[in-house]
Amino acid sequence: MNDRVQAVRALRKERRLDALLLEDLAQSQYLLEVYRTLAPGEARGVTLVEADALTFVTDPLSAHRLVPHLPPEVAVVEADGDAFVRKGYRFAKELTRLLRKHGVKRLGAFGLRYKEALPSTAKLRLLKENPLLDLAETRTDRELGLLEHAAALADAVFAQITAALQPGITEIGLRARLDELLYEHGADMPAFGTLVSFGENTNQIHAVSTNRPLQRGDLVMLDFGAKVNGIGSDLTRTFVFGKASREQRKLWQAVAEAQQRALESIRAGKQGKTVAAAARNYLVKAGYGDFYCHGLGHQLGLLCGATYLSMSCPRRLREGMVLTVEPGAYTSRGGVRLEDDVVVTRDGCRLLTHAPKPLEVGG
Repeated sequence: MNDRVQAVRALRKERRLDALLLEDLAQSQYLLEVYRTLAPGEARGVTLVEADALTFVTDPLSAHRLVPHLPPEVAVVEADGDAFVRKGYRFAKELTRLLRKHGVKRLGAFGLRYKEALPSTAKLRLLKENPLLDLAETRTDRELGLLEHAAALADAVFAQITAALQPGITEIGLRARLDELLYEHGADMPAFGTLVSFGENTNQIHAVSTNRPLQRGDLVMLDFGAKVNGIGSDLTRTFVFGKASREQRKLWQAVAEAQQRALESIRAGKQGKTVAAAARNYLVKAGYGDFYCHGLGHQLGLLCGATYLSMSCPRRLREGMVLTVEPGAYTSRGGVRLEDDVVVTRDGCRLLTHAPKPLEVGG
């Protein structure tokens, strides 16, 4: 069995528990190496980990999406149809039967969702440390391959989406075309809700696309990614449609330089806050410190650990981590954000996204 199962079983043994319950589906997928793309709420399931058994409990509507991809040693309990409409304790009935059948008296969990629903014979203990989150700090070769593929799809989509730019196209219309291109290039689905904004709407970090039409001289912000086998890329490009004004050029160049300084700061062993400071300090120096109001980056993967790029993160980067690097500045007249995905190396980082960063697009 893989090192993820071994780590969870080691914690079970260390804490003298009969079993451990994983309530979060993403953690079950990661534990059992089920690399499948699922829309939010599309599938449900929990995993019971014992010394010599693994049991996955799911419902009839989820089974066909997950069960064929489980390792052969995983036993499956399929809940009755009512599990689909139950709230809160969806699999309580099946888990109760399972715990009694296996004689589980001491149960550990990383959440308390089932605390009031399980039999009194099984004492539930909340565990603060989750070994899966530590393992999820870095990517396996398989995960890295999926991330590289997802990043290449995003690059390919950006290379084509600029052809759709014309005066009068709306934010919603461009977003629809961008999502269409993601599917055409082979993505399972967009990695998240695609973000497209024009002009003054780019001053919103995560703007909701509207029917605002594109005009020459507008800033255009595209934030999107491709999801492949459960793992997604994340790319942001901001540019001016037509000729950039002096103000737009200054803002764009400041963000571009801040990103470059952050990229040059990354290497294994560096604290997340130190890398974040490289970008923030430059934006402060350039006069945009008050307009930079979010962290520098987050991890990418099926399951992600607790390290991120932020002024509040003292955790150190590890070789094999995959992170976004996305500084931005958002003034009342518009904002700029530039984002790339990188894998941390021993003495630096390697870019996974390679889409160009034009300041101006279109004549």
